[in-house]
Amino acid sequence: MLATVSLFLMGGVLLGLALLPPWPVAVGLAFLFGVGQQFWSLLVTGLTYRELPEELVGRGMGGVAFVSGLLAPLGPLLGGALAGVALPLPFLLAGGLLLALAPWAGRGWR
Repeated sequence: MLATVSLFLMGGVLLGLALLPPWPVAVGLAFLFGVGQQFWSLLVTGLTYRELPEELVGRGMGGVAFVSGLLAPLGPLLGGALAGVALPLPFLLAGGLLLALAPWAGRGWR
């Protein structure tokens, strides 16, 4: 449930940013995105602790951090390339993808 809510929140914010609102609205939307991101981070951490044996939790968290750090530069690179074509396009794609995935989020976590 929380996974679905956080993905809907983050996806909705990205779609809102695609409409290029005035900067005070964009700041508020960025705040809401951060709230959704914190819920998602909490869920990933809790799932890692719950599913891994105690002796492998450190390695599991290290793996999550490694993959997150490895993929972090790809988002801005892809977003920059897409923004060169049309500025709202990266936000529309990311927001649409998050909203499309939200109904399936957390189905296997129950």
